[in-house]
Amino acid sequence: MSEQELMSAKEKEEEREMQQRHEASLGPLMRKYSILALKAGAGTIRLLLEDVLNVFVQAAFLVKYWDQFQFGIRLFTMASMGAGLICSFLGPVKDLVGSCKVSRQAAGAGFSGKLTIGGGSRQLEEDEPAQPLLEESAPVADSEQGKRVHDPYDGSVLDFITEGRAEHSVAAHRVLIVNSLLSWGSVALVPVLFGDGIKGGVNAVVPSSAVLFFVLVTISSILVELWIVAHTKSGFNMLIYCGENFWKAITCKGYKEAVANGAIVLSILGRWDTFSDVVFATILCKTDVITELTFSSTLHKTIALPVPLHQISLFSVIIGVFCFQAIPGILLMMTKKGLPAAFKLNEFNFLLGVIELEAEEDVVEI
Repeated sequence: MSEQELMSAKEKEEEREMQQRHEASLGPLMRKYSILALKAGAGTIRLLLEDVLNVFVQAAFLVKYWDQFQFGIRLFTMASMGAGLICSFLGPVKDLVGSCKVSRQAAGAGFSGKLTIGGGSRQLEEDEPAQPLLEESAPVADSEQGKRVHDPYDGSVLDFITEGRAEHSVAAHRVLIVNSLLSWGSVALVPVLFGDGIKGGVNAVVPSSAVLFFVLVTISSILVELWIVAHTKSGFNMLIYCGENFWKAITCKGYKEAVANGAIVLSILGRWDTFSDVVFATILCKTDVITELTFSSTLHKTIALPVPLHQISLFSVIIGVFCFQAIPGILLMMTKKGLPAAFKLNEFNFLLGVIELEAEEDVVEI
């Protein structure tokens, strides 16, 4: 073979390798796009069917009884409205902007129109099939001293849960399902367990036992998120270096890691928002029917409502919370389909923050 033919063959090989690397870069982009798009979809459902309605209901209730309310119920109402606004308005807007940015990035790389939701997942090897839900994960190796040694999973949190091959990955999926059932079940039982203590009308009261109940259930959910994240290398490093991550953000050297760490606050706010919406529905059902709003001190007008206020609240809780969030969220979690949407619907926002950071790092490394 002549020197010219050798050079031509080498150039073709290099061109083929460049083409393969170019095509491989589509996976991380599609993965990030899927995460953002699924989050935006779940957040939009919550925004339209729960938070917009409940912020209106709670604001109307606060306006009607402001002069007669005690400080505690005023604070509870404003905290509920604030949680709803922060969780719903900022989330979908941020995710929609992010997904549009990824689309532009893909178009610039020559992948215009090729991004799809659900694509970009890491494929399993044929000789390493994913474990079904009822099988146990492989046991961890023991050290020379006979102690169990934790070897973090070298992959993303999303792959850790979906593939089911690493230690505790099957258990993690089961725990997420159980915790989702516990969280939604506890919210549904609030009117049953604390109905006698919740008062309506001018003397509206939320018993401290109900708030304590919420705190205990929320702590269990946060512990589950922390336990799962600690199983992966990136998640484990993010936890132990959380102080450095926040200092990095404070000194303007990078904020993405701190945002992922801070997503745990969104998990708490999201659960508080749902809990307070159910409590307010109970309060309104125990209040005299409100069919109009009177602004005697400001507008000096009376505005008639199309339907009683408590019916708007009940519609939001029954349809917006349980039918369009709880049931789909639990089903998606059980089937491992659209896990970013499942995490969003079940308020595992810390897990969402971690997988979004991991997807961002994969794209940067292209």
